Amino acid sequence: MTFPERIGRYHIVGYLAAGGMAEILLGKLLGPGGFEQAVVIKRALPHLARQSEFRDMFLDEARVVARIQHPNVVSVTELGEDDEHLFMVMEYLAGESVVGLVKRLGTRGEELPLDVALYIVTQVLAGLHAAHELTDEDGAPLQLVHRDVSPQNLLVTYDGRVKLLDFGIAKFHDRSVETSTGHLKGKFAYMSPEQCTDDVIDRRSDVFSTGIVLWELLARERLFKRANELLCWKAIVEDPTPRLADHVPDDLRPLPEGLDDIVMRALAKSPDGRPATAADLRRDLLGVLREIDPSEKAKDRLVALMEACFEDRIAEKRELLRRVRSGDTVTSIPSAEVDVDEAIEPTVAAPQVPAATRAPTGVPRWGIAAGVGLAVVALVGLVLVLAAEPPAGGATPTAAPPVTVLPTAPPARPALQLPPALPPAPPPTTEPVPDLTIVVEMQTSPPGAQVVDAQDEVRCETPCRVELPRGDEEVTLRLRLAGYQERAETLVPDMNQRVRASLVRARVPRDRPRPTEGPAPEPGFFRFD
Repeated sequence: MTFPERIGRYHIVGYLAAGGMAEILLGKLLGPGGFEQAVVIKRALPHLARQSEFRDMFLDEARVVARIQHPNVVSVTELGEDDEHLFMVMEYLAGESVVGLVKRLGTRGEELPLDVALYIVTQVLAGLHAAHELTDEDGAPLQLVHRDVSPQNLLVTYDGRVKLLDFGIAKFHDRSVETSTGHLKGKFAYMSPEQCTDDVIDRRSDVFSTGIVLWELLARERLFKRANELLCWKAIVEDPTPRLADHVPDDLRPLPEGLDDIVMRALAKSPDGRPATAADLRRDLLGVLREIDPSEKAKDRLVALMEACFEDRIAEKRELLRRVRSGDTVTSIPSAEVDVDEAIEPTVAAPQVPAATRAPTGVPRWGIAAGVGLAVVALVGLVLVLAAEPPAGGATPTAAPPVTVLPTAPPARPALQLPPALPPAPPPTTEPVPDLTIVVEMQTSPPGAQVVDAQDEVRCETPCRVELPRGDEEVTLRLRLAGYQERAETLVPDMNQRVRASLVRARVPRDRPRPTEGPAPEPGFFRFD
């Protein structure tokens, strides 16, 4: 595969993947003093970049993602055009998709622990809520809906961060390209009922999709996956949704009190029956997580799982980064782990459930499933879905041949090996008093911004750490720096967290001449600072 030596100001290191709309390249940014930084570049395919509708859609995606500054959403740092090639530049993330994690655990005879699954989903919900709350320059809500929340679009880094990816089909108020009537966007098995019926959708549609992800992570089987899209549509829109408590494996029984009801509310057929916001669902799940993990070790266990499952890929990517940053020639790029349409059988016996609630025969257990024509590529540090699956209701895909299940005995699997269980809670007389405060690490670009609380008190200057009383109510911290627009960051102080924000320069009045000092910007680039 050939690739250009340079795109804009970025030197291209290697080719990562391609889909029906774009190709993904690994690049590096060269700076003074030998500085080199690895980046991921998503470049639109040339024949599409010349189509006005596609250009608008590509620009929309970059524009909206660049505005979401949240630790649980992948960052877009630049949008450019080089030789009629549209491209966007994203942060390099060393990690794997949630799908990839489940697959590796299955090959080791292990399963995702309950507390780790809840931790991953609560982090996703934090990123979703930030996206849902996005406003335009005048403060009007953009009413953004992701429309493609699925395990393939959730990335876990090797150090335990969780990122929401791929806003390519997101719907929002001032999008210049809207979905054509009758063309459904997203993966059928993770759609909400209103999304399936092409009805009006809002943020509660993403809440439903996240509920599917959580149900599958805990039940370790697919919820709405069926033999074809019509049966999948019927299961989502018409059939009763099976309760999580009837499908979880024995090692998760009994579920923590209230968890089954929380998940089923998220999966209510009517949007009015669901939590109103992603933050509401997150708050409910955090209450359960604190009960089963009072010492907040879930992230540490996630990091331990990632290090144990991906030791080989971590070493490969560490060597790749070392070569990029030192200026050495990159001789190879770690191969992508491509998810195929297969299921990983559970490593524990499935619970016996009533026939009325049991999944139909032939419905695969939880596994690494991607629809026909879908190529979900685990990149060298970034997972991106590149529209390799045609949208439902669009061009008719080639029918896949039926899958024949041979009546052969399954191969022997290794014994179940779960990470060490959480220790039992100590007696009330010795139970430690939980921390009453949390720490928020504040970072800005450029640094030196004042962090101001709701009482208009300057707490510190970035980079710095702010202590806040622990609670479930949102608080707002404002960032002030001379010459830049004031920025407000809203968060829920329920756990230690990090906030990174890029400040925007204040607009120069029209009657005031702009400064001429400094180098002129390269033509064709629109920077998202």
